[in-house]
Amino acid sequence: MIGWREAPAAGLEIVVSPRGSDLAALAAEIGVEEVISLEASLLIRRWLDGMELTGELRAVVTRICGISLDAFDETIDEPLLLRFVPAGSPHAAAAQAREIIVDPGEPDPPEPVAGDGVDLAAVLTEQLALALDPFPRKPGARFEAPGTEKEFSPFAALARLKDDPTKS
Repeated sequence: MIGWREAPAAGLEIVVSPRGSDLAALAAEIGVEEVISLEASLLIRRWLDGMELTGELRAVVTRICGISLDAFDETIDEPLLLRFVPAGSPHAAAAQAREIIVDPGEPDPPEPVAGDGVDLAAVLTEQLALALDPFPRKPGARFEAPGTEKEFSPFAALARLKDDPTKS
């Protein structure tokens, strides 16, 4: 947890690199087979009445292919630019407006956070989960639609059983 007042204006550089049981717990939380490695290089600095987090998230995650059901490793290399403000901040009101106009060229509005600061573990877990491909596909895996046979019906297997007296 980094408190609102702990973020210096000049910035605080942090490298987060969990190991062992922390990676296993992270894999269980985000629903992947394994988190092989994770490293986040962060610069945290004061921003308005909150803080700004910039840096890079790098990870290698074992996933299951949605086509072949084989395990494969997915590499994540994601830039980070996140801004947080305390929940009662006047700058939080803009993020909670009823109508939000999204400009892809502009940074996201600051995220209001209840409490005394920002939980870096929760932020990095969320960013890793968002960076994962929602449809994991092993490189080279291809989907091939089943052929359009005449006998393709739910009752085709029953018809084959009826025609073959040795199957009962």
